[in-house]
Order: sequence, then structure tokens, then C-alpha cells
Amino acid sequence: TSSTSSTSSTSSTSSTTSKTTTTKATKMADQVQASLDRMVPALRDLLDRGIFTESEIKAIVSRRRESEYLLRRLVPRKADYQRYIEAEKNLEKLRSLRKKMVIARQKAKEREDAADDNNNNNNKGNKDSNAKGKSNNNNNNNIGD
Repeated sequence: TSSTSSTSSTSSTSSTTSKTTTTKATKMADQVQASLDRMVPALRDLLDRGIFTESEIKAIVSRRRESEYLLRRLVPRKADYQRYIEAEKNLEKLRSLRKKMVIARQKAKEREDAADDNNNNNNKGNKDSNAKGKSNNNNNNNIGD
């Protein structure tokens, strides 16, 4: 009888440990997901502005998810923090360069659009001048008759 009660208490302890582990894992997953959810507006902005592509955003989220899990384990390592910080610093450098490229592209497009507008206005002015000139030539021809 004592072996039966010993087995049932071991199985009960194992069951409790399993539930506790599952609860901790669920809690960690919820915390990581909440952290990632807070990043969505900034990431969407980077995508909308054309600084990063959709596949690059997915890679950023994947790397951040992995880093967040590493930082939330029972005993996080200093190296995990350092890697995460280094990755974010590199991402910020890339974002800054890409932002400059996007701004330069926008300025070039604005200059091109302005040049096109000037050319269209000059051509329109030339057409009006040519039409007036032909009209004046016709009038001049009539005077000499």
C-alpha cells in the first residue's frame, strides 16, 4: 500500500510542476507578444515610409522575438543583452541611412517634377507666342495687300 501512495504523490508533484512550467511559459510568451505588439506602430511607419520592406520587417520581428525570449528566461545572460543592444544599434544605423536615401529620392523627385512643370510652362508659353506671332504675321501680310 505504501508503494501505491508513493506513486500517486510523485505523479501529483510531476503534474503540478508541469502545470507551473506551462503557466510560466505562457506568461513569458504573453510578455514577449505584448512587447512585440508595442513595436507594431513604429515598424508599420518604417514600412509605410519605404525605409524597410515587408520581408525586412519580418526579419526584424523574428530577431526581436528571439532576443526577447532570451532576456526573459530564468537566468538571462549578459551576452544576450549585449547582442540585443548591438543588433538594435546596427538597425538604427541602417534606418538612419535608409531615411537619408528616402529623403534624397524625394528631393530629387521634387526637383524633377519642378523641372517638368517649368518645361511644360515654357512650352505652353512658346505655343502661345508662336500662335501670336503667326497671327501678327497674317495681319502684317494683310496690311501690305
